[in-house]
Amino acid sequence: MTKVRVWSDLEKGAIKDRLSYDPSSGVLIWISGVRPNKNKTVAGHLSKKGYVYLGLSIRGKVYKFAAHRIVWFLNYGDVPCVLDHINGEKADNRVENLRPANAGLNARNKSPYGASKFKGVYKSGNNWMVQATHSRHRCYLGSFSEELEAAKAYDKWIIKNLRPLERGFSKTNEELGLYK
Repeated sequence: MTKVRVWSDLEKGAIKDRLSYDPSSGVLIWISGVRPNKNKTVAGHLSKKGYVYLGLSIRGKVYKFAAHRIVWFLNYGDVPCVLDHINGEKADNRVENLRPANAGLNARNKSPYGASKFKGVYKSGNNWMVQATHSRHRCYLGSFSEELEAAKAYDKWIIKNLRPLERGFSKTNEELGLYK
């Protein structure tokens, strides 16, 4: 995880002076007269990883900001170290889709990755392996010949073993609609 830079008062002032927030779309908008590109009112661009970023030039130096962090700041006046997108959509910066988290909780809300379309499942040889993380430790949950069987084992473990706070950040494969 990237270390979060603390914003100076100058940066906070520039954000408040130059940007407004549309709560219905979650989009940041350049305030009239301060747009760096006169043809564009929406602030920011989509990164390769799916987050919206924008740059602000302040006293000749360009600062890069994640849009979701600016949205939180404009609504609450501060920015926690880690913000989680509740629905997993990195470009959905509506304030109701954002919540403070820690690195461990934020990691629980990640999308599946690798050879499997399911969370907690990965391919090893001809088998599907299942693992989950609990209290900073990887838990090996078994090896399965069928990918769907492995995904259901992961879901069962999540439901049985996670505390309510962790469970709030941990959607099962079924809750994500991945069994279709």
